[in-house]
Amino acid sequence: MRDWLIKSVLLAWPLITVVVVSSARPAIAAASLMLGTILFLPTRFAFDFPLIPPTGREEIASLALFASVLFLHPRRILRIRPGLGVEGVVFLLMLASIGTALTNGDVLTYGPRILPRLVPYDAVSDAVRDFLRFFLPFVIGRAMFRSRRDLRDLLLVIVVAGLVYSALILIELRLSPQLNRWIYGFFPHSFHQHVRGGSYRPMVFMPNGLAVGQFMSVATLAAAGLLAARARNLPVDGRAATAYLGSMVAACKGYASIAYSIVGLGAIFFLRPRHRVALAAGLAALTATYPLLRSYDMFPTEELVSAASAVSAARAHSLDYRFVNEDILLVKAQERVLFGWGGYNRSRVYDERRGGNITITDGYWIIQLGQRGILGMILTFGLILIPVLVVYRRLPRVRDRSDASLLATLALIVALLAVDLLPNGLFTFLPIVLSGALLGTVQGIVENEARAARAPARVADRGAAVATAQGSGPPAALPAPAAARDARGASLAAARRGATRAR
Repeated sequence: MRDWLIKSVLLAWPLITVVVVSSARPAIAAASLMLGTILFLPTRFAFDFPLIPPTGREEIASLALFASVLFLHPRRILRIRPGLGVEGVVFLLMLASIGTALTNGDVLTYGPRILPRLVPYDAVSDAVRDFLRFFLPFVIGRAMFRSRRDLRDLLLVIVVAGLVYSALILIELRLSPQLNRWIYGFFPHSFHQHVRGGSYRPMVFMPNGLAVGQFMSVATLAAAGLLAARARNLPVDGRAATAYLGSMVAACKGYASIAYSIVGLGAIFFLRPRHRVALAAGLAALTATYPLLRSYDMFPTEELVSAASAVSAARAHSLDYRFVNEDILLVKAQERVLFGWGGYNRSRVYDERRGGNITITDGYWIIQLGQRGILGMILTFGLILIPVLVVYRRLPRVRDRSDASLLATLALIVALLAVDLLPNGLFTFLPIVLSGALLGTVQGIVENEARAARAPARVADRGAAVATAQGSGPPAALPAPAAARDARGASLAAARRGATRAR
């Protein structure tokens, strides 16, 4: 590992952030910096400063961007009143850390393995980590994307980033996943897991190949969303970009990402915006109820394994192995169901005699349920899913069809990212940022349209007041909508004549 290079890149990132925020349009700057963090900065490395949890690339990026925007564009942050929106659930999550620490004051012993008890410092450390990993990225998304232009900029930057990243993916498809080793001097994952079907699964600079497939799926759906909304700001042909990015998803060999892309593309091209966002709300509901269904053995696990066996015996075995481990972990999670077992791998299941770990924790939901209990899991997933439900309720108030289409696309992307947290982990803060951006754009677009609708009425009222003051008497009736412009023009002309006589 080239520590000097990794530390230099991470320490230089705040300076890069200041330069980009001061020179680029706010939405472009925020999207570029957040995606740049995910796609290019070194993973699996963190500074271990005293009294605060390990600080890696995403924590550094969030702090740097938040501070830069607060200094250079303070109104962007202050106008949303951070902490009073959906991100307020993070404060509840931080308080729940106290309950986790208080209910895990015992030392766990499994043969030769000894797991430490939790102390008040662990509660403070978890609270700071939640603030950096959840609160700041969500607030940045909600503050930096507030209009139709911001929404288009966000999706456009995602598409461009996907096109750029595809060149690195093609290199690793040919030469094997080696870019992270060549540049940063280490391989952040197990190499054998990145060999699929006689070829390679690219990883580039992300935590693993699944994260790369997930991002390329998001980029594909973003391109399709811009194409469906007839956006004209794509640097390349929309159909070609969508097809090319879709082929990159297939090349990443992630079955889940391929499935999400197929579902998303079908919804974008064949469903109206209101039906698309209804699908997103349905996926959000599925994600929210999945832990409950699994706890009561009401989810069709056997049927899914049988369906997977028709595709591949290896896929069926992998899926069955995940379900079996979830069952084992669920039994232990239910022993401390409210606040969980805390960190230090205390939520895993071990061999009582030898102390070996006998489970794997793939899905983010089971990780959160085991570590933070049902309360922490609900709050974490609520941060991601609530904006999807907000869009479902507010989309009828969006009059512009293009805006409605793009909002429905982004809601679908966020919902699919939430669904991916059931079989996989939270690879990056991409779901958090996009969820905040989804809430910010729907709030901003609805507010802007309401403000624009009130403006003609205010102008007409002022014109009527001026006419009345000149003795023409109150109008018999308000002008019809078709004649509104003529009425406003006449009123303003009368006001100008009155002002001229007064002079």
